[in-house]
Amino acid sequence: MPVPLLVWLRQKASQSLARSPWNLVLFLWKVWVLKMVDSVFSVGQNVDVLYPKHGNRNILRRVAGCIIDAAIGPNGPYVTVESRSENNAVEYRSLSLKKIVRMK
Repeated sequence: MPVPLLVWLRQKASQSLARSPWNLVLFLWKVWVLKMVDSVFSVGQNVDVLYPKHGNRNILRRVAGCIIDAAIGPNGPYVTVESRSENNAVEYRSLSLKKIVRMK
């Protein structure tokens, strides 16, 4: 049975505070960023964005699909998008929110 979000947050906050106050600050920052990500992108939402080719080029490509995950990784917040290629194969793309250029 899944744990309600508020109970999970209280457990994590108490564990973080027991280790170090800075861990609690980092944890609260991650929760705040995740709330921001959820306000812009929600799981199940269809998106159409422009993203740099290979993640670091000056050439943009279009990524269109359905968001299946939104989280925070070591390099910041990201979303995972499920899309279909030209030959109807399913593709999964992890897109950093720092690099998304334009959202339609």
